[in-house]
Amino acid sequence: MKLTEQEWTLLSNKLDQALDLPESERVGWVDTLDDVSGDLKGVLRRLLTKDVDSGFLETLPAMAEPGGPTMSSGDEEVGPYRLLHQLGVGGMGSVWLAERSDGLLKRPVALKLPHAGPHDSTFVERFGRERDILASLTHPNIARLYDAGVAEGGRPFIALEYVDGLSLTDYCDRQKLTVRRRLEIFLEVLAAVQYAHAHLVLHRDLKPGNIMVSANGEVKLLDFGIAKLMAAGETHATELTEAGGR
Repeated sequence: MKLTEQEWTLLSNKLDQALDLPESERVGWVDTLDDVSGDLKGVLRRLLTKDVDSGFLETLPAMAEPGGPTMSSGDEEVGPYRLLHQLGVGGMGSVWLAERSDGLLKRPVALKLPHAGPHDSTFVERFGRERDILASLTHPNIARLYDAGVAEGGRPFIALEYVDGLSLTDYCDRQKLTVRRRLEIFLEVLAAVQYAHAHLVLHRDLKPGNIMVSANGEVKLLDFGIAKLMAAGETHATELTEAGGR
């Protein structure tokens, strides 16, 4: 039985009510419901008696990704960029390997898209802050900002340098690097962090997953999404720079 979104909402409400009753009274209570169809009563009984087959969850209604419609590779464009495939997804947004659809530049980029819609001021402002921070940083060990804008429909995007590589720890382990080589890479990371600090930017999310190493051993610091600006007037506490800010 394929359930509609309205049926799932009703089922969820009735299930909550049933679970508040003693277990011995639940199934009998279902029979007294006048606002529930016979088929839906059967589903509710199965849930209450744990008689649920493995395919039951396939009846869930389809849900769109947070902040907009489902994106697909190859046929989806954001601004002047064509999405190729998804590289990753996080709490703030998703990152896609993309290329310019107008052919002006041939290099691939990592296109960062926020989950939130254009009317969510918190996410959009935080996204804009990351763009401004990256625009102020030019260092060989920090992924470069290539482009930023707003696509049709009001969805903001940031086009970043695409790093084809592995996270810091994965790279070191797979290459079986010596302690000396690991420390050399660590010093490159420190140089990037020191450069950001000298430009009054605190990354605040330093971890191996945000430090990529390319196949030729080039280190790149990524993801300034929750960075904090320490410039005059920017040092006060703000939810905008908190990972869990509300």
